[in-house]
Amino acid sequence: MAAGNTMQVRLWMKLAGQERLGISHRLALRPDMLRKDFMLLHVRTNAPVLRGFATTSDSLYLWQHSDTSGTATFTVQQTNYTLQPALPPMSTRAESLPEVPQVTGGAQPLAVLDTFQLDQEGLYLLRTASGATQGLVVQGGTYPLVTRVQDMITPLIYLTTSTEREALYSTQDQKAAVDGFWLKIAKDKKLARELIRAYYTRVETANKLYTSFKPGWATDRGMIYIIYGKPHNVSTSPDAETWIYRESEATPYVKFVFTKKENNFTENHFELVRNREYEENWYSTVARWRAGIINL
Repeated sequence: MAAGNTMQVRLWMKLAGQERLGISHRLALRPDMLRKDFMLLHVRTNAPVLRGFATTSDSLYLWQHSDTSGTATFTVQQTNYTLQPALPPMSTRAESLPEVPQVTGGAQPLAVLDTFQLDQEGLYLLRTASGATQGLVVQGGTYPLVTRVQDMITPLIYLTTSTEREALYSTQDQKAAVDGFWLKIAKDKKLARELIRAYYTRVETANKLYTSFKPGWATDRGMIYIIYGKPHNVSTSPDAETWIYRESEATPYVKFVFTKKENNFTENHFELVRNREYEENWYSTVARWRAGIINL
């Protein structure tokens, strides 16, 4: 595996109706990738965990081609990473990467081929004896789908004020509060349903495509996809993606550049190149959502 080689993959994701989203991935191939000699799989289907996430109800096992007897061991450690939703595109604050947990005697080794479940939400790191690692985001419910009320509230951080979020979290009937938020925006039940469907369809797509060391909705690409929708053009390189939204009657032209950030958990983490010049465009786009006039 020579330095400078890349692998390109084209992924087609089916969206609502007949719409499809084509995403190109160009992965820079490195010699140290040969150290990863294992695969994480679902017990029920034997399908590999390729997108970097699982749920708290999933039964998993590790397969290692160099040891079909199942005598090799590996460890699974939860990190102390606190979820940080993406900051607005004009923010100047830098995002911190999660720290790799130290190998300690408290990390209980598991045997290859043994079934295990991770019943607490969070970010985990799998590590084999050879030193190969894989990050895994574990979420409850039916992730990447949005079926729990708490999963409807958290992505609203991009549309709500701090006062509105506090009210959503503190109320006893959160489902009614979420419905009330959208109805207040739409001022019409039919439009409210359309807005809810559009917003959370985008959240689910972001979860499927952009989960890195945190849920897809909380990543930079997830935030932009949720608020702006499917980009008109995406160009990729081994270390960056450029999204372009063409000018229309409703929205002006805008370009977002995401650069790949190396880490020990995932190859799918890209950070937005932020700029204060995004401020007017961002607030006007959010304002359209809050006025119930976003293009669906």
